[in-house]
Amino acid sequence: MEFIKKLKEEHKIVIKLLDKIGSTKPGSNEFLEKMSQCEEVLIQHVAKEDCEIHPALEKAGEKNKKLGKLIKQTSDEMAEVTLCVVLFFQKYTGNTIQGSKKKDRFTADFKNLRKVLLERVKVEENYLFSEFEKISKKKNKK
Repeated sequence: MEFIKKLKEEHKIVIKLLDKIGSTKPGSNEFLEKMSQCEEVLIQHVAKEDCEIHPALEKAGEKNKKLGKLIKQTSDEMAEVTLCVVLFFQKYTGNTIQGSKKKDRFTADFKNLRKVLLERVKVEENYLFSEFEKISKKKNKK
């Protein structure tokens, strides 16, 4: 499915941007540019998922209680991920990161953000996207 292929490609872009962010000097022009790019890709990506994938999965979950329970759980987790992402970008986009305490805090926050996003990518690609494709195939057969 082309839509899912594009979402997976966006995951790869986010991971590459995170790698660039992690390897650049915090506060540098390149750092700020990569932060801005990453934030923009994430915002657009989540909007696509919110408009297409989540409503379809929630509707299917109304008929399939096991699926519904899992969708509810992943939706709650996604809300936490979104909050983590928003707070991270609010805190560090355009912010000068000087001093060892700030750099240490950034490093810890960045590692946490990266971990959270990588875990979410796995959930989406290994579960949510495949469920969405199944639902879409059934819908297209009707």
